[in-house]
Amino acid sequence: MKAISSFTWSNVGARDKLERGKLIVEKGKVLAGILCKFTVPLANASGGAVAMTDTQRQAFLSGWRMTLNYGKGNKRKPYNSMLFTRLQRISRFLIGQDWEGYASTTTGLARSLPDSATTAVTFWALVPTSLMWHHKGIAKVMAVGRTQAATMELEMVREADTLPTGVTVSGNVTATLYPQTVSQPHDHFFYLPEWYEVDETDKVAKGPTGLHLYTAEETAILTSTTLTNIELRIGREVIYTGIDPNSAYIPTLQLTNVPSEADVSDRETVLYQWTQDREFQDLPVGRVEVDQITKNLATFKLRGLYLPIPDDNEVRADVQEASGKKGRNKPLKAINAAVVMGMDWPETHHAYAGFVLVDGQTAEFSRFPGLVGEGDTAAVDPYIPASVVDNSRELIAQYALKGEVFNAEGVRRRVALAVPAAIQDVEGFAQRGSVVLDQVSGVIAR
Repeated sequence: MKAISSFTWSNVGARDKLERGKLIVEKGKVLAGILCKFTVPLANASGGAVAMTDTQRQAFLSGWRMTLNYGKGNKRKPYNSMLFTRLQRISRFLIGQDWEGYASTTTGLARSLPDSATTAVTFWALVPTSLMWHHKGIAKVMAVGRTQAATMELEMVREADTLPTGVTVSGNVTATLYPQTVSQPHDHFFYLPEWYEVDETDKVAKGPTGLHLYTAEETAILTSTTLTNIELRIGREVIYTGIDPNSAYIPTLQLTNVPSEADVSDRETVLYQWTQDREFQDLPVGRVEVDQITKNLATFKLRGLYLPIPDDNEVRADVQEASGKKGRNKPLKAINAAVVMGMDWPETHHAYAGFVLVDGQTAEFSRFPGLVGEGDTAAVDPYIPASVVDNSRELIAQYALKGEVFNAEGVRRRVALAVPAAIQDVEGFAQRGSVVLDQVSGVIAR
């Protein structure tokens, strides 16, 4: 682990940024997260020793915000002006542990601050990018490679110093940034989980459409919620109905080997989360909706982390930039990461896999269909290896002779699935097809 940058904030209102192109990930590595070691000089003039309680530490973190963006034109902002308190909860859910130093009584935020002295406290904030504590293998597909990392910008803002009476920040607050990487042979590009917030006064609160990892109501912690009778749906699946959140949470509490720090119900009412008893390919997809069958909350504060479906134009723009002067500056093929890694997923879930970028010197370039980018101005279109085209035509002809129309269409879909942006709907190809599927079918039909 090697430091790549440092931030300094001299006063409230100050901000610092890791500029695009400065987040360097080595070849053969992928980015799991960005570790930020904070050092805060705290002066105590209260008249006695002070050790911040959890409530006071949360108040301090709520004075900080961060934004992470990436992609062509910085289009994607998975964490947008996010409070550190929220980032901490997301980190706990994804990595299964709290920030190092947050609860430390020796050097961290919970250490005793002697009276009439300035004491440095340290803690490590984590900006997660591709971690899931109970499904570490998912990083083989959903990972941030060196080309994507180079498009990232990270900004942090010191909005307020909310501290106990008599305690102040004395001097500069600093942070040293360390990319947390793991070995992975491919250069991945993954559309990160994104955070959303919806405040709803009607009975039914609706979130975005996609693959949902975590859903919560923010008004109160789980054990204090006033919700008594709700229904939660994701797409076509009713997760539970006619039940209170505490009762709905019992199956989660019965799971074994769950780190206590991964349970975020001590901060808000957790309604749904990806747990270790479900594989990624079994997770429901669609719009999340929570119905207050008995309306207990005047305003329902729906919060959640989900995977979006990137649209066709966005994916092609990212591939184009990756092959251009701001990227690797050579022809590249983007291939569905789940196909390259041999994941046995339903077509609906391929929408969230992202892609790997390969050049003409790799076996994958000539083996798999994909989107080919050839610089900043060239069009990005599917390219299908001749052997794949020939085999597909032969299979389709055989099915045609037998009148097996659906099997023939299945051949086209399997070829298209290797191409990023092939799936543009939570229902997969069935709902409305895609531009990629049309282009692939056209190539095979020539």
